[in-house]
Amino acid sequence: MANSPNKAEAAVAAIINVEPVGSPDSAARDPVEMSVVLFRYDPFTFEVQDVIDSYCRTGTGAEALDAERISEMLEAPSVLIAHSAEYARSFVCRLLPRPFTRRWRCTDREIGWNRFGVPDTQLGNLLKHFQIESDNSAFGLLKLLKLIAPDGRTFLAHLLQEV
Repeated sequence: MANSPNKAEAAVAAIINVEPVGSPDSAARDPVEMSVVLFRYDPFTFEVQDVIDSYCRTGTGAEALDAERISEMLEAPSVLIAHSAEYARSFVCRLLPRPFTRRWRCTDREIGWNRFGVPDTQLGNLLKHFQIESDNSAFGLLKLLKLIAPDGRTFLAHLLQEV
């Protein structure tokens, strides 16, 4: 990894993925699989440095999903990333007892995937397009954000710099 000019401390972000396991017609959308990947990145180059912690579990409520552990994990990051941020944010706000005032970023809507020749922005199709294999969608999204786009910047840079 190249050192940043000011050797600034690494920034911390979290990828959150929430997927309904049951019928999509279910009003409660339970049970769900929830994954959180906490990682450090260079705030100048937007290169991912390492994974700090991760969590993945399927359940139907705060106890099954260990809301306390998730809450503790979400204390560190300055930004929360999800492919469907609106859905993930609403789920996290219902699951956790206190609100999180972190910035949310949506990889589905905030990266102009079509300018990179990607016609379908569904996460599974993006991973397939960029030939990324992963058993976990949150780790798959992290691999995607680490990639260098045709303009020489990481997809993480495209997500966090273009507000």
